[in-house]
Amino acid sequence: LRFLGDRSHEYGKIRLWGAVGWGGGSLVAGLIVQVFGDRAAFDLFGACMLATAAVVSTLDFARLGGWDNAEGEPTFAESVSLLIPNAKYVTFLLLAIVAGFGATSLQSLLLMFLSDLGAPDFLEG
Repeated sequence: LRFLGDRSHEYGKIRLWGAVGWGGGSLVAGLIVQVFGDRAAFDLFGACMLATAAVVSTLDFARLGGWDNAEGEPTFAESVSLLIPNAKYVTFLLLAIVAGFGATSLQSLLLMFLSDLGAPDFLEG
């Protein structure tokens, strides 16, 4: 939200188009895997991670502000305190990780179930 500055009220639009992109991307990824095989999923993941790294490298983190350090560079402890300001966040992150393990397991089993039912690979994207 800090990156949006005065336009933080538009965060919902970013979330909406992120969800649309995720849904469309998973269908496209499923089609790519169906046409080119399972190896294409790993290649596609690598390409997406490189694209993400390229975008993140262009972000100007200095404009976020909030650093109290005289040199302008935050210490590691300051960075961690900005990311995890109190124990409630730690609890939330731990619960999200545990829930993520369960959701991932469920999704993996669901994909195997869909395969057993004879669903086309693009539905498994």
